[in-house]
Amino acid sequence: MSATQAPLPSPGETATPQAPDTYHPDPAKVQLVACVANVGKGKLVQTCRYSGDYVRYFRQGHYDVTVYEAKTGHKLGTAKVTGDDHSSCLPQVTFFQGEPQSKTEWLDPGLPAFRKALAPWVNAAKS
Repeated sequence: MSATQAPLPSPGETATPQAPDTYHPDPAKVQLVACVANVGKGKLVQTCRYSGDYVRYFRQGHYDVTVYEAKTGHKLGTAKVTGDDHSSCLPQVTFFQGEPQSKTEWLDPGLPAFRKALAPWVNAAKS
């Protein structure tokens, strides 16, 4: 069975349409491309210390989002999105041999914040 086919429902069942694959859209239908870049050090949100002098720093990410028209590559605009400003330390983490003892992780804003930032272009593309 190919990825685009869905099995027929059994007698008495109702067929439900398959959810669109938003992670692998049809390239022929793509209208916009958004590129995201972490543009610098945000504030330190949390420092987590573990045995063996391992430290994990969590910083608030600051991201520039640039939107392009897929067909032409024309730049449509930019937006700024700020990552979360809270984090908590996990009780235990794994560090691999040879990995630096301290590590910085950038807190992203999450999908709802990116959707909000992209809404002006996405909504314009739908009309």
